[in-house]
Amino acid sequence: ALSISVADPAGNRPPASRTPVNIDRAAPATGADAPSGWNNTAVTISLGAADTLAGVAAPYYTVDGGSRHEDTSLTIGTEGVHTLRYWSVDVAGNVESTHTATVKVDLTNPTIHHTITPAPNGAGWNSTPVLVHFACDDALSGLSSCSPDAEVSTDGANKAVDGTVVDNAGNQSVDEATVSIDTVKPTITGQPDRLPNVNGWYAGDVTVGF
Repeated sequence: ALSISVADPAGNRPPASRTPVNIDRAAPATGADAPSGWNNTAVTISLGAADTLAGVAAPYYTVDGGSRHEDTSLTIGTEGVHTLRYWSVDVAGNVESTHTATVKVDLTNPTIHHTITPAPNGAGWNSTPVLVHFACDDALSGLSSCSPDAEVSTDGANKAVDGTVVDNAGNQSVDEATVSIDTVKPTITGQPDRLPNVNGWYAGDVTVGF
């Protein structure tokens, strides 16, 4: 408080006057709980501001250089790499320096498809062991994992070979491949319509069934 006293030439002195003076030269401090890395859902961010003297008047933020908003929280739900800028102003009018955070959102599942080598025949079968190759792709956050090639060598119909891909945001896709393998040759036997004579000969035409 500022205290002032005054007197006239006659020595008259009124009671001293006290005037409070508040001075705050320090800007507030704002924090944001923006997550690091990629996210596969909408991201809600809280802005926490503190000021040790005058108190916080309001926190502000912009997203991707857009218009300024006044609020203590925000939600970013669109895909992409977003730039969040935030700051606060205290009651004394001190403006905090702008902070920057990067918020990354990927809502789309990665893709996966397979090829079988050698390719099955027109009936969908292979007569030799095969290699199932999985090809994966992700256009935004990139791949975290993709199933390796799988060799199938045992006989069987519609043998399941599943491939899985996961992107860096945690989105996942599955490719369900099936393989039918038969490596055993078929058998065939013939049977004449009658027995030959004692010498192993026929004297006429013979019909053989298979």
